[in-house]
Amino acid sequence: MATEKQIYEQIQKGKDLKTIAEHTQIISHYQNTGYLDREDAIKKYKKFNDDHPDYYAGMMTGAKMSGTDIQIDDVDDNNIIVGNMQKQVEYLLGKKTFDKIQQKQRS
Repeated sequence: MATEKQIYEQIQKGKDLKTIAEHTQIISHYQNTGYLDREDAIKKYKKFNDDHPDYYAGMMTGAKMSGTDIQIDDVDDNNIIVGNMQKQVEYLLGKKTFDKIQQKQRS
């Protein structure tokens, strides 16, 4: 029988896969057409940050230290929004790879 932690991890993996798919679709559409639904992209970007506070804290620390801290709503360059969404996808893919490595080491 699965523990609460295992159930939570499975639910989170499903959410992460959905996020990867949604972000990738937005990124690809923008790269192929030049069109970005800013409202939807920013909404998904912010939800990701809310769902992954460890990622958000690291990114905000780096942005503050480099002097590039700006609210996503104030960004007027769609490339920056899409670039940040790409970083979120890369984070999830890296996290997924790291989790697989840890599972193999435990086996």
